Amino acid sequence: MNKETQYGGLACPHCLEPYTLPGEHTCKPSYIELKALISDLEGRLENMQEDNVEKEKRIKELKLELQDSLNLNKLLDERLTELEAENERLKAQLAEYQWVSGISGPVIEFAKTMQFKLDKNKHKACDIMNPDGKGRHWRHCDIEWLLGRLGEETIELKEAIDLNKGSHEIRKECGDIGNFAMMVHDNTPLPKKGKEDNE
Repeated sequence: MNKETQYGGLACPHCLEPYTLPGEHTCKPSYIELKALISDLEGRLENMQEDNVEKEKRIKELKLELQDSLNLNKLLDERLTELEAENERLKAQLAEYQWVSGISGPVIEFAKTMQFKLDKNKHKACDIMNPDGKGRHWRHCDIEWLLGRLGEETIELKEAIDLNKGSHEIRKECGDIGNFAMMVHDNTPLPKKGKEDNE
């Protein structure tokens, strides 16, 4: 019976002593016995190599799973950022809606007419809209010029009413007047913070 040893449980089949370091064991096993021993050792080595292959395969799988997890976390972080931005946008829209919902219907309809006339006049040249030639926006116009145009549009509105040109033309002239008044309003600096108007 072979003895259990620190050398993998191998013992000499002749003297039953455990195999030790080379030169310390004097028993001489036969060629067939040595061949069997080598074959056994090779089998054990092959099993160990197979185990190592499986372990390396599992390590690669775990690395892939870790990378997938990291990628997923990155995607979740990006999606969270998108949702936070969307939330801020919706909050701004809600605030705007709450503000607009307090505006009366006639004011909203008047604003629509003003926007219609603004869009219709976008093609006009700078020398018509802005006599100083600095740009196409009303912010390049001085207040006096805008007030002059406001007066002209007021006269055109009166003519449309006097000549009974119909509600469509009258409303368009009102839109022009509103737009020039809006331009004067927009070109007027905002009051200082905390300062309240007396009117």
